[in-house]
Amino acid sequence: MTGDVAVYLGPLLTDPSRIRREAVRRRKPFDEMSVSADAIPDHEAKGWQVDRKLKRLTKVKREKEVDERLENRFWMLLFKLGYPELSDGRAFTILIERKGAEPLRKQVDVFGKDDETVIVAECKACAKLTRRHWLMRIHGGNSQFEPGNLQWVPKKQRRKRQRLPSAATIISRPAFLRQERVFG
Repeated sequence: MTGDVAVYLGPLLTDPSRIRREAVRRRKPFDEMSVSADAIPDHEAKGWQVDRKLKRLTKVKREKEVDERLENRFWMLLFKLGYPELSDGRAFTILIERKGAEPLRKQVDVFGKDDETVIVAECKACAKLTRRHWLMRIHGGNSQFEPGNLQWVPKKQRRKRQRLPSAATIISRPAFLRQERVFG
């Protein structure tokens, strides 16, 4: 990589005190805010709940979204593993330079780097258990494997010596693809 790292990766946390401060913010499964008593009805209309009343201000909180909680849990895992460089906030981007094309900025959910490894994570979560197409998750929809090109053959309809009609036919799914679970 030529040039400054901040051009390619950003915003990046490298200061240990700022990383600890971000860890305190990400550890909680809810957002907190201090507001005046006059602003409480406005915040309650937006989904905030009164947590506790202080002398002059009132603390309100609201639960974070499912996807943000998953990102925060994975970020905290990298923090606890001791990665000295971590992504800052939810707007972390990586600049990708390609031959013969314009540079591309890609948003990444969680980034961690140390002397030996680099971890780039894209987190997907939903509140309710659903099925998702695993190739779309891996390739982001920009691949030769589109959902319309795949053919699912149920186990009951398979013949023992069935020849595959194409390379993109799914014959069996590994155990980790059978169910998706969201922890948190």
